[in-house]
Amino acid sequence: MITATIILGLIALILFVVWLVELIRSFGNWGISGIGFACGVLSMFLGFVWFIFLLNIMRVEYSEQNVSGVVYNARNNEWPLGNTSFSVRASENTYVSEENKSSFCLPSNSPYIKVVNEAAKNKKTKVSVTTEKIFEFVNNPFTCVDNVKVEYLND
Repeated sequence: MITATIILGLIALILFVVWLVELIRSFGNWGISGIGFACGVLSMFLGFVWFIFLLNIMRVEYSEQNVSGVVYNARNNEWPLGNTSFSVRASENTYVSEENKSSFCLPSNSPYIKVVNEAAKNKKTKVSVTTEKIFEFVNNPFTCVDNVKVEYLND
């Protein structure tokens, strides 16, 4: 995916340079040639597509997060990479809204999957979830970044 993004970016850059050369060459005329116009339009379109690709493969977490509570909505072995996703809320009866929503993802080889599954089965078990800051490019938009740590809380 990263290689395709780089190639797409280079093609957009080459088309933009051709458009710019055509624009400069026709500076004294009233308009640019058909090839210059086509390269300009294509470079803008491919540049936009390239930007969308970059957004899909970039993972950014600006701050560390520390959440504790009960696990709910645990989903194991999700398609296509076998990730485990789960959510945490303060207690079993806590209303979940956009302000207090806490959702996490674990890669398929994470040592914390067992902790999440046990806590999801028993709502009396509380966990602490800590995430780290990240800035990373991933090969696949479905990839979970390994920045989540899950531990049992002692009551």
